[in-house]
Amino acid sequence: MNTNFAIANFYDSISRTAVPLFILLSGYFTLRKSKNLAMYFKKLTLGLIIPTIVWMVLYEMFEFLDQGGWDGFVQFVVHGGLWGSFDNLFFNNLGRHLWFMPMFIGLQLLAPLLVFIRKKIGEVAFFSLGLFFLAVGLLEAVFAF
Repeated sequence: MNTNFAIANFYDSISRTAVPLFILLSGYFTLRKSKNLAMYFKKLTLGLIIPTIVWMVLYEMFEFLDQGGWDGFVQFVVHGGLWGSFDNLFFNNLGRHLWFMPMFIGLQLLAPLLVFIRKKIGEVAFFSLGLFFLAVGLLEAVFAF
C-alpha cells in the first residue's frame, strides 16, 4: 500500500466523524433545558433555516452560471429557479457539502417536543426510550441485509 494513500485514508477516516459529533453535541446542548418556544423558533428560523435556504439557492444558481453563463441562468430559471433549489436541498438530497442541514433542521424542530417528553416521563424513562429506539435502529440495520 502506498504511504501517501495510507496517510490520506487516515485523515479521511478521522474527518468523517465531524458531522456525527456535531449532531451529537448540538443535541446535547439543545436538550439540556427548557426554552421559550417563540424565541427558540425565531432564532432557529433566522439563524439556521433562512441562511441554509439562501446558500443552497446561491449554490444552485452559481452552478448553472458556471456551466453556461447567461444561458446557465436561464436554465436555472427553467429548471425551477428558487423552488428547484429548495426542492433539491430538502427533497432530492442534493445539498452537496451541506447535505446534513435538512436532518439538522428537522432535529432542531423536534427538540422542544423531546424536552417536553423528557419532563413528563422523567430522565430514566427518557433514557430507556432512547435505548429502545437505538436497539430498534440497530436491529433494522442488521436484518436489512
